[in-house]
Amino acid sequence: MRWQDRNRDKLITARQAARLVKSGQSIVVSLNAKPREILMEIACRAGELRGVGLLSNWNEDYPWLHPGMEDSFPVKEGFVLRPSRDGVREKHLDWVPIIFGLHSGMRMAVEPARNSPYHGSDVFLLSLTPPNSRGFCSFGHAPWYSPTGLRSAGTVIAQIDPGLPWTYGESVHVSEIDYLVDAPPSQLDAVTQAISLPDPTEWEQAQVIGALAADLVRDGDTIQIGIGTPSEAVMGFLDSKNDLGIYSELIFPQITRFMSQGIITGSGGHRGRNKVVTSCLWLNPSDPAARPAVDFVNRNRRLEFRDISYMCNVPRIASHSNMVTINTALAMDLLGQTVIDHIGPTPIAGPGGQVEFSIGSHYSAGGRSITCLLSTAKGGTISRIMPQLEQGTVSQIPLTYIDYLITENGVANLEGKSRRERAEAIISVAHPEFQPDLRREARRLFWP
Repeated sequence: MRWQDRNRDKLITARQAARLVKSGQSIVVSLNAKPREILMEIACRAGELRGVGLLSNWNEDYPWLHPGMEDSFPVKEGFVLRPSRDGVREKHLDWVPIIFGLHSGMRMAVEPARNSPYHGSDVFLLSLTPPNSRGFCSFGHAPWYSPTGLRSAGTVIAQIDPGLPWTYGESVHVSEIDYLVDAPPSQLDAVTQAISLPDPTEWEQAQVIGALAADLVRDGDTIQIGIGTPSEAVMGFLDSKNDLGIYSELIFPQITRFMSQGIITGSGGHRGRNKVVTSCLWLNPSDPAARPAVDFVNRNRRLEFRDISYMCNVPRIASHSNMVTINTALAMDLLGQTVIDHIGPTPIAGPGGQVEFSIGSHYSAGGRSITCLLSTAKGGTISRIMPQLEQGTVSQIPLTYIDYLITENGVANLEGKSRRERAEAIISVAHPEFQPDLRREARRLFWP
């Protein structure tokens, strides 16, 4: 029997789903594989709705991301991406600083923890795979906050998307969903890149950083790789490694290739259970490796896709021996205060799981935290390493949780160093053109 026939009492159209929304309600939308048909029908009701709060990570363009719809749809952004960046900068969209692991991810409907903005909504909207013969649906290749978000919502509306891959780790029974919307298969969904593609010079510099970072990865390590050209570049230099594990907020298509080649075995990645564990397969639709990667994760029991609060739990991260975290920064001062998601006071991304993975790696037996930084910006005219951060700049990573700093100019280990020693180490990997000025400023700041 078709799933539509088995669940006829819950089946409605996208327009009917949109009619369920009332003024003053809060709506949380899944990050990936958004139910676009339902959302566009909700947008069509802008003239009759007021104060319908919308929260997601807006990786696609929607009418409410542009000026003029604030009265109908006040919008919050959980991780600033390209479609919402202008709106956040111009302040008609509101940014929510979120640390994923601060809520338990367990029993959220019974014990809502720390007022997570992704939970307790009036309406939760998402896409799921068709239910199997036992009535269970998969969240596809990017569960993120959906597993616990839907279980704490007042009303759950799921658009059933036969184009999503079936992944293991998290699932939901159709009995937990209030309404189902039948939809045609989606095209390959992709999270919009939070950082613009680099110019050729930056790409070449990132390759140097990637090679240096790979030198700090040992056989048998468990690794996490974050978004950003410098940190992602490490994947080009892991081919000689063996028996790597993955426990990472997100994975890239290259990771599936390493799994096929036996470089990544998962043996260190999830307490010896031979699993690669993540919350998201991060895709770029123009990448020819995207579709093969989706096919690889489909019904592959070597991977577990978990709620983001599960992944970003600091004690769980720390429980992995030799946990190596590799992430990108935007700027750093001479103390090691690190900027990862702001330009001055303006958010251009979000902390994601970088804060928790950086901290968790410090409590891992044999763990290391690696911060990758292009030393300059704007064609080499500005140093990303500066004496002090611009007034109002938000630093998400405490300076005490920076181990290794890598630029295209070398590697600096900041652990256990005094202010003066930290400054000298950081300057040693700054661009040579800016080092004299940085040394003068360091003498002014840290010497009598």
